[in-house]
Amino acid sequence: MRGTKIRIMGVGGAGCRILDRLNEHIYDASSLVAVNTDAQALNAARAAVKLQIGEALTNGLGAGGDTSVGRQAARDGESMIRSLLAGTDMLLLLAGLGGGTGTGAVPVIMDQAHEEGVLVLCFVSMPFAFEGQNRMKTAEESLEILRESADALLVVPNQRLSEYAGAETLAATFDLVDDVLAKGVSGIEKLLTQPGLIRLDFADLKNMVKSGGGLCTFGFGEGCGKGKARQAAESLLGNPLLENGKVVESAAAVLLSMVGGPDLTLKDVGEITDALSARAPKGCRLFIGTVVDENWEGRVMLTALVSDEWRPDRTGDSDEDTWAALARKGKQMQTKLRLESYGKGRFKDVEPTVMDGEDLDIPTFVRRGILIGKQ
Repeated sequence: MRGTKIRIMGVGGAGCRILDRLNEHIYDASSLVAVNTDAQALNAARAAVKLQIGEALTNGLGAGGDTSVGRQAARDGESMIRSLLAGTDMLLLLAGLGGGTGTGAVPVIMDQAHEEGVLVLCFVSMPFAFEGQNRMKTAEESLEILRESADALLVVPNQRLSEYAGAETLAATFDLVDDVLAKGVSGIEKLLTQPGLIRLDFADLKNMVKSGGGLCTFGFGEGCGKGKARQAAESLLGNPLLENGKVVESAAAVLLSMVGGPDLTLKDVGEITDALSARAPKGCRLFIGTVVDENWEGRVMLTALVSDEWRPDRTGDSDEDTWAALARKGKQMQTKLRLESYGKGRFKDVEPTVMDGEDLDIPTFVRRGILIGKQ
């Protein structure tokens, strides 16, 4: 059986810049597709596949900030776009909103992907304050369209991120935003394409996306050296995109990707999971997956997708309680964490130990609804 086929498509100037960052971080660089109306910018892109759209419309000079040009360019390039999406399971769509090509073309490409049966995760950035009200208004209007059509929409507010990081120059500020989006995308790509101690598959991610209400917040954290797991967890929960952990505190579901080297241990995983569980509300669904990458020896990178709602009726699944869901997964569970059963085991005939309304005889990962993916 073939694995999950992923395409990562950057649209417009910002989207193509993010692809350049991804080249050095992802497992399969052949999945990168740069799409632009600007021929000169497209030629400079480092993506494996380059697609110029709207050539007859713009003469290769770009959309000039006109979103209607970006929309028509994507329609003109429909046959080429659909050809690239053939056999694709998931499209990670990247763009900066507020300009012409990315803002106009992304909703059209998204519709084309859906018609091909492709799940679409859309990562977009919002303009900086200095870019002006007109550009912000254009971005906000596009954002409303994307909210309605994306399977999952992840938004980076450039202004908030830059204020937190304190980049000193304009170039450094744009680099910072591109790097944040690249890390978020690479964390998801690695989770689905590379082996790890604990594996989440495409069905797990699809369930998270479909049931999570469409609009997600994402954040990342990193740690290195001694105490790398603790550092990574603190970095994630202190990330400005997650409002210093406040987003996690009201989350209905969290998908967490952990990328580490061969030295990543189950103790590291447990430390990170415990820190996240301590901040998440009771009943929050946590989907945990790990990736082992030799390039990350001595380091850990975390990427979290956070949803503030959970609507299993979106996928047609019944709203089973955690016990039934875990029992159904049965033998699919991660073997190194195998338990005799998902019930109370040897404590089944004794008086339960209850604290703060929780039965402590039930394993923590079951009480907290942490779904640990199959190998």
